[in-house]
Amino acid sequence: MSGFATKVSISFRGKKYVHEVECGPDSTSTVFDLKEKVLNESSVESIEPQHLKLLLGGRVLADDALQHEVFFSGKAAGKKLHKIIAMGMSDGEVERFNAEQKKVSSGVRVRDDISSQGRMEAARRIRAGKALNEMTSAKEKANAFVPFGRIETLPMLPERHVATRILTELANDPGIKECMKRRNWRVGCLAEMYPEGKVGVSEVCVMGLNQNKGEKIFLRLRTDDLKGWRKIQSVRKVLYHELSHNDISEHNGEFFALMRQVEKECEEMDWTRGAGGVARGGGGSSGEGDFSAELSQLDKAFQGGSGRLGGASALASQVIPASVMAASAAEMRLSQEEEEVINNCGCGAISHLTMRPTSNAIEELFTKGEDVIYDTKDAARGWIDAKIVERHLANGVDEPYYTIRFARDGQDIEKQTTPERLKRKRI
Repeated sequence: MSGFATKVSISFRGKKYVHEVECGPDSTSTVFDLKEKVLNESSVESIEPQHLKLLLGGRVLADDALQHEVFFSGKAAGKKLHKIIAMGMSDGEVERFNAEQKKVSSGVRVRDDISSQGRMEAARRIRAGKALNEMTSAKEKANAFVPFGRIETLPMLPERHVATRILTELANDPGIKECMKRRNWRVGCLAEMYPEGKVGVSEVCVMGLNQNKGEKIFLRLRTDDLKGWRKIQSVRKVLYHELSHNDISEHNGEFFALMRQVEKECEEMDWTRGAGGVARGGGGSSGEGDFSAELSQLDKAFQGGSGRLGGASALASQVIPASVMAASAAEMRLSQEEEEVINNCGCGAISHLTMRPTSNAIEELFTKGEDVIYDTKDAARGWIDAKIVERHLANGVDEPYYTIRFARDGQDIEKQTTPERLKRKRI
């Protein structure tokens, strides 16, 4: 009989069995015959052919399927090698497996606390349990405290969902939440700021603003051209800066110290970055000590009085190591990144920084809840009574806009408007 030939590679319990299949359209050889060949060659204890499954291309081959139909028709036609996976268990193996499952389900466990391996395993489980409990506790504490009341994005800009996600991630950051919880800081609203001005180019380029010590914090999220997003770490540093204004308004030495401490706490108390959710702070690096006594001596050396030129420097070099003096000087300086953040903060300025002039803009703003009159631009209605529902400073204090509420036809209407259409009510 002239026929066709191909090879079949069958993988069964870590071994491969290769058979050459040669048959024509009149052949009566079936898959069941192929199973018997595999079982005869394997050294596995007696498995009945009907208990063995052959899988080809993810499907189980039927026992009565003809080999020439399986290997020489359809997509299989012309292939020189067919790879098959064989699976099956003997009656004895099935009984032993069922017995093991019954033993496990009965709940009987033997704890090995005698051998060294058993004691090591017990200690490992205890450590793993403690770590899991600490992480769970840190998560629960972080989730219980809500430091930001709400999130606001700019409605007139595209991809608001991206801005919302960025602000939400910052508001839910474990390190930021823990730092704010310890300092009892709460911010009413975390809002997106319109990217006015070009970073590093424009004279005025505000990156962040803390309004009324935590009533609302604005962050600049987008690039100058509104086509991209600023790096999240840069936005985080601006947020650290603005959070520090919850306690201190001026950019003075006390503020700088607080700002650096806030950044340190937010970075270190993030349990998602460290092991076990424990802050990594505490203790200086090796080689650093407490030089408070030496610093007091140095302070005396620089007090008024006469002395030899260079005498104070000589005393300083004898009292304090040069590395410590260099580190102290570095702390006194603002880093380039801090300089940029401070220079672009809308909350105030130190003398050598140029900030956006606001004249009396803040004093002239309408406040939330204030009763005003609103110009409807309707000759018949004219000016009507209204109330300020929300004040928006996304474009800066010089360009505010407001959400107001007024009555019309028996219904309360809310809309946004500019200050040009508002006037204070005369008492």
